Amino acid sequence: MTQYAWKPFFKFVPTDGIEEVADLQAIFTDTSGPSSIDASHVPDVTARTDVNRRGNAKGWGLRPTCKMVFEILSTELHAYLALIVNRLIANDVWTVYLSLDGGLTYRQVELAAKGYEGPDAIQGKTFAGAKYTLSVQAVDLLDQAPELAGGTW
Repeated sequence: MTQYAWKPFFKFVPTDGIEEVADLQAIFTDTSGPSSIDASHVPDVTARTDVNRRGNAKGWGLRPTCKMVFEILSTELHAYLALIVNRLIANDVWTVYLSLDGGLTYRQVELAAKGYEGPDAIQGKTFAGAKYTLSVQAVDLLDQAPELAGGTW
């Protein structure tokens, strides 16, 4: 059985200025980063049919996507999560990259549909904290699915 662990980093590159790198496990110390990470490669396919109504889908590639769930127990941590979301929204000022392998491979990302959701109560109790979901997708498509052992997502 192959074992792996995600080590998420965001890199923020402003149009003019110095880039910043954020290690989410070091910043979100309450839960050592996101409480869950769901990375996948979604096929980008255009469904088509010919004149005989025969399927003829065109595959363009795979779009890496990542859904992270954060359990926020303090207002300082929520402020940093809001900063990440605000930089993803301000894509005319910031170019945002995500790495899930500790900074070895970065992919430029954007907010996915329903990219930021919350707050939801943790285990039904609002006093325990708030749960937020952040979903991003890569800007560029992949030609092939990467191997898990390759370290990329």
